[in-house]
Amino acid sequence: MRIIHHLLMGMLLLITGSLYSQTKNITGKITDAAGQVIPGATIRLKAYSGATGTSSDANGQFSIRGPQNSVLLISAVGYDQREVKTGGSSFLSIQLSQDAKSLAEVVVTGVGVATSKKKLGMAVESIGSENLPEVPTASIDQALVGKIPGAQISSVNGSPGAPVNILLRGINTIQGGTSPMILIDGVQMGATSLQMIDLSNIDRVEVIQGAAAGTIYGAQGANGVIQLFTKKGKMGAVAINYATSYGVNSLINSGHVHKARLHSFSTDANNNILDPSTGLPAVFGPDGTTNVAWAYSGAQWPSAMADPRNIADKLYNANFKYYDHFRQVFGNGYALNNSISLSGASQKSDFALTVSNNHTTDIVRGNGYNDRTNLTANMGTELAKGFRLRSVTELVYTKNTLNPAMYSGSSGLGSILGRFMNASPFVDLRHTLADGTYPIYITAGTVSANAVNPFYMEEYSKGINHNLDIIQNLDANLKVTRFVELDAKYGINYTMNHSRNTYYNQSENINAINTGWFLANYAPDNTGEIDDYSSSAVFQNFLASAFIKTDFQRDFQSRLPIQTSTQLSFDYRNSMSNQYYTYGVGLPTVPPYNIASTNNIGLSTDYTSPFVTYGYLVNQKIDLGNYAGVSGGFRTDYSSVFGGSHKPFTFPRADGYFAPSALNFWQDHKIGTLLPYFKVRAAYGEAGIQPNVFQNILALNSGHLGNALSYSTPGTVRNPDLQVETSKEFEAGTDFSIVFSKGGRWLSGLDASFSYWTRKTDNAIYAVSV
Repeated sequence: MRIIHHLLMGMLLLITGSLYSQTKNITGKITDAAGQVIPGATIRLKAYSGATGTSSDANGQFSIRGPQNSVLLISAVGYDQREVKTGGSSFLSIQLSQDAKSLAEVVVTGVGVATSKKKLGMAVESIGSENLPEVPTASIDQALVGKIPGAQISSVNGSPGAPVNILLRGINTIQGGTSPMILIDGVQMGATSLQMIDLSNIDRVEVIQGAAAGTIYGAQGANGVIQLFTKKGKMGAVAINYATSYGVNSLINSGHVHKARLHSFSTDANNNILDPSTGLPAVFGPDGTTNVAWAYSGAQWPSAMADPRNIADKLYNANFKYYDHFRQVFGNGYALNNSISLSGASQKSDFALTVSNNHTTDIVRGNGYNDRTNLTANMGTELAKGFRLRSVTELVYTKNTLNPAMYSGSSGLGSILGRFMNASPFVDLRHTLADGTYPIYITAGTVSANAVNPFYMEEYSKGINHNLDIIQNLDANLKVTRFVELDAKYGINYTMNHSRNTYYNQSENINAINTGWFLANYAPDNTGEIDDYSSSAVFQNFLASAFIKTDFQRDFQSRLPIQTSTQLSFDYRNSMSNQYYTYGVGLPTVPPYNIASTNNIGLSTDYTSPFVTYGYLVNQKIDLGNYAGVSGGFRTDYSSVFGGSHKPFTFPRADGYFAPSALNFWQDHKIGTLLPYFKVRAAYGEAGIQPNVFQNILALNSGHLGNALSYSTPGTVRNPDLQVETSKEFEAGTDFSIVFSKGGRWLSGLDASFSYWTRKTDNAIYAVSV
């Protein structure tokens, strides 16, 4: 029996060895659910020690040698792992499903290279297009309201086309502003405002909120970063999509806020308000404001409302009516959005073309509109194996007809409210003077002091604004080997703006003559003026990077589950902005209204501000499987606005994470069923905010003294040793997933992240006024 046993075992070993010796090349292609190729996916042979493993190339294709009937293990960052039986096929088409858990999303911002959120030691928010409002949001900044935990995003004013104020993680500067850095596909957009970008063309938005993740952006990353990723063409038939939406905008008057409907003035039996000087019913002056002190004939009531013995219990329903000024000034605006896109992709190329238009009218009655048209082209191609080029172009034209006088001074609705809130409720804002024009100064003693009629502003002023933006990004990517990847990005961003504000001649307005009030910025009298504002800016960003990646198990047949990623980058930015403002004062009372028809022409601003900065980045990341990881590095920046002969400033960073849920003891325990994923993380980083141009050097003011050119020293002390403002931030947090189940049946789940951060800011010694 022992001999027979040995013979059988020997035959079995021979047969097994023969089967395993029958190996062949197994090839295939890996894509996602949308048909997009997945480069860098890992392919291994299950239960076969002779396999070294491989990865998919830039086209998602792979080749591995193994037995005819084997099982492949395919995994990629951000996708569920899949087992595939090869059978007798020599070419496999394999589709991976994206990991359903948001914590498995792949992010780039703050990391520099695509990384699963599970392997991050810092907080990065990712907002997919499916979570951005489809209708009827006019811009991206408005779409982000309420989408970023902890961020304060609020409207600067309620006018169409106006930006929102974004404060990601507190104020950390004494004068540098709170606006975050804006990137499009890895390239900074330094001239165009965020609200100009077409929302329908955005695939996802990534946000980092502070210096702990902003170090890789150096002296401009302390306020956080918002990165936009544009949509690309997808495999399959050419797709044509058209979308339209219509929305109504109105002023939110929660609680129906209004002016006092009751008064305490003396009245007669018919509830007519009496003139204290005559005891007779007061009469409304036909010219609106016959006197600077009051607008009603003889109605001098400087203390009537202020006297505590008076009780406001009478309605304005007799000689003085009640007027709802909110209803008179505000109405409904509308927003109309239209977009059409054409997209597609082949094995080596993809394209996406989009044209969109947004037309938004103001909620202030008759106050104009903002119209924005975007043309976007996103094209990518593989010129050679492992070498890809991508071009993203966006052209934006905006026309704005909002009235400049309605929004001068305090911006937006605050300016409008401030002008008529002081007006007494018995003043009809639509009341006109004898000549049919509106009064500017509407007052009734101290009960209506300093009130300005917004409809006078609307009647005697007009604005037109044209804005053109060009955004061009180029990206060249070369996979030299499985270890080394080279990437070069270049972006140029140009914006040009011209606006003309006209304040018409007001010398024939009765109220302007009587009160001495008039609209003007430079004119010394009420004869009107024209203001021309021209500005332009060019911003360039060049980023060259080398990435070195290793996988010890795949590349070196090691049992250690170690993956490393090294980033070496050079980052260059160049900005040039110009402002040129002119004006002409003294307009005729009849057309034409142009600069040539003014009496005097002047120049108020002619200013150019150059700016150059560049830096070097070194970043090293080491992961131990899915269990733990650390990363660290630094960035050194040079800048034309730094003092001390432009000495560099260095910003260090480090972070780490530990995920006990990836260990066997956790997965085998009951806690693994309830809490399948749990990670603790911590990060430290430093980032900066650069000083303004010319704050480190003395720049003389130029002017004229008689007919001669003169120079003068500005009334500001410049600091030759100016330093960058540095924000030092420590962040700690946890990410986890909770699964709710019953009887082994999955019911629902929850992904959550919590972060704690603390910050210290070293403020630079800025120039001070003297």
